[in-house]
Parts: sequence; structure tokens; C-alpha cells
Amino acid sequence: MKIIHNNKIDMHALKASLAKPEIFTKSAAKFWDDQHISGQMLTFHLNPEIEAASKTSVCEGGGFWSPDSYIEILNTCLYENPKTEGIQYTIIDANGAVKIIRLYHRLFGLEEIAKLLNNHHFTVETVYRNLKGETLGAGSETYGIIARKA
Repeated sequence: MKIIHNNKIDMHALKASLAKPEIFTKSAAKFWDDQHISGQMLTFHLNPEIEAASKTSVCEGGGFWSPDSYIEILNTCLYENPKTEGIQYTIIDANGAVKIIRLYHRLFGLEEIAKLLNNHHFTVETVYRNLKGETLGAGSETYGIIARKA
């Protein structure tokens, strides 16, 4: 998809590229196969100083998604059934070519996780607030679960 035609931004095409997709819609670009992106993914995951999800920017001289200059527009969507967070990156290069990359994170409640584990012959032994072993509280958004094969 391109959003620049006759040296003008096609606002309809731009709007369409930013629209909330149906849940689990595949990415338009095969970003896992891209050598530059896979190298950046490793670098970002290993660097505790980088919070990639909070970045929306103009990347002159290249960046995470491309070695060339581009604009990155980040949209986050929540879906209720099943409870899922969708993250959509719209990447626009200097020629107006658009790549849309979508990532989905399935969100589970504690009861749902326990049922899934039980259905696969695991027993939940202990639940923590996180993977550090902190005490679980009512407002916990993450879990550290110890389960054993039944």
C-alpha cells in the first residue's frame, strides 16, 4: 500500500491504514523474516533501558523497523472477547509505502489460566503477583504461577 500519490498524501489511505483491525488480523508485512527487524528485536529485548512500546516517532536515518528513514505510528486496541491487547505499528517510508505490523497479547484472568492448566493436567501450586515472587494482591495485573504436572 502507498499513501503518497502525485506528491500528495492520500488521507483516505492513511486513515484506512490506522483503522482498528478485526481481532487477530494478520500483519500486512512479514516482519519476522526481515533481517534488520529481527536483529533490532534481539537488541531491544536485551536492553533494559529501552521501552519500545512507548515510542511513536519520526525515525530519520532508520530505526527499529527499517535501516532507512520512516514514520512510525503506534495504535493500541483492546478487545473484549477474548480479552486481548492489539498493538498496531504503521510504518511509512520516505516514498509513502506503508507496512502494517500487528502484534496481539492474549490477556488471561487467574481463573481462566488455572482452568487451562487443569485441562492440560497441571495443578496450580502457588500464585504470586509477578515472577519475582511478590505476594498476590487484588489489583495485580500480572501473575507468577507455579504449576506441576498432575
